[in-house]
Amino acid sequence: MVQYTKYVALINKYSPYIAAPPLLDLESDAATGVTKVRINLQFIPHPVYGKTKFRIRERYDSGGNLFFYRYCWEINKRPTGHITAWENEHNHGLPTDPHHHHHVPFDRKQVQANPNVRSLEDAFNAIIPYIISGKAYP
Repeated sequence: MVQYTKYVALINKYSPYIAAPPLLDLESDAATGVTKVRINLQFIPHPVYGKTKFRIRERYDSGGNLFFYRYCWEINKRPTGHITAWENEHNHGLPTDPHHHHHVPFDRKQVQANPNVRSLEDAFNAIIPYIISGKAYP
């Protein structure tokens, strides 16, 4: 079973870079045992991108195993401006399929292999250096 405490601990760890309390939603389906996690958080302003957000989507099976993830760093506007994202859906013909990385800011169609990001903490660790340095991604 997925617990709020896991997410609260990560949010607390990265709180110096988070501008406001995040929206955190865990929804469990009693029939399937699947838990859907939705988190939207605002990062502190970035010198290049301005206000940005981290859109987090995860799904866990009844045994608590992560089987779907989508971690998207985006400019906080409508429509959102893609900066980078890691996902494990669709087949892109990459060596790390289904894991892939949308690595080109403002061009979500381009993908590359994703050998490193497999968890929310991995994604935080990939983004936070750019929040700290104020440099453009990548």
